[in-house]
Amino acid sequence: MIRNPDFYKPAPKDNAWHSAPWEWWYFDAVFENGYSIWTFWACGYPGTTKDPEMRYVDVCINTPDGMTIQMQPIFPLHETSASTQTCDAKWGENYARGGYPKWEIHFRGAQGGLDLVYENVTQGVREPPDGCFIGRIQEPRTDTYWTHVIHPRSRVSGKLIVGGKEIPVKGEGYTDHQWGNVSLFDTFQWWYWGHIYLPNHTIQFFDGDFAEKWGYQRFKRIWLLKGEKAIDYVKDGIYTEASEVEMEPLMRITYARKLVQTFDTPMILGTVTHRMKHFVRYPAPNCLGPQGTRPRAYMTWVCECDAKLEIDGQKVESVSLNMHERSEFYHERRLALI
Repeated sequence: MIRNPDFYKPAPKDNAWHSAPWEWWYFDAVFENGYSIWTFWACGYPGTTKDPEMRYVDVCINTPDGMTIQMQPIFPLHETSASTQTCDAKWGENYARGGYPKWEIHFRGAQGGLDLVYENVTQGVREPPDGCFIGRIQEPRTDTYWTHVIHPRSRVSGKLIVGGKEIPVKGEGYTDHQWGNVSLFDTFQWWYWGHIYLPNHTIQFFDGDFAEKWGYQRFKRIWLLKGEKAIDYVKDGIYTEASEVEMEPLMRITYARKLVQTFDTPMILGTVTHRMKHFVRYPAPNCLGPQGTRPRAYMTWVCECDAKLEIDGQKVESVSLNMHERSEFYHERRLALI
């Protein structure tokens, strides 16, 4: 149970550029008219320590009929800038900027664009004192670190540009800022990440296994917010079971269309059943594993989340659409329990 929510709030500089080997500003949203987006402004190759001077924007716009438009323009370093004081990243004419409680993103690409405003309805959160989920930046420093500064829930409004037409949108979404000097793809065997939007609560979760060199130990994080305030932060008590496993025919990557999460924490008890609606970022191998041994699959999708929970003694039942992601070493036959 969190007794001092302000202790977990990020400072403005936590959302600024830190000149790390890799760093990004991430935004997603699910809209009432059936569109959804997933995008980030990247320094370096996300989650790895290669090409720290690379700069690009990755944008996926998903239409109501299930089509995904993906754009990934790369920018010369001299055409980019980022503030060391606040969130203000500009790649060419495209930008991500702002700070609690309001953020703006603007992008134009060959196949479309977006202009969106994020208005936070929850406080930001991060692991005290410096946002590190792995390692430490403050003394005593560690050789490697990974930070995760989270703004779990926002009202999102603005417009998308698809097929040369402007499409007004409004919905809900999430944003975060991450940076580090450790390869996430070498650190984790797999992970499942997402958020669950309930009528009066927000759950942000991470469930995964460390890589073989750490003995495949489990890595779990759950943030619970009520209204604006964070009320709980735990590092256990989430269990994910996959079923209805299918194979994507082109890349031969398997994925589960149904996941059941069981929560058993001091404040959350019950299940959330996630049923896949559609991909937002299509499943594909996005990098090689340690020493180039095996490729990894990364995918993002929109789920219908059917929650049957008891939160702090209160019964909560709700169905909502939320964005989730998964990354793992992939092969053609996949297990039913993750």
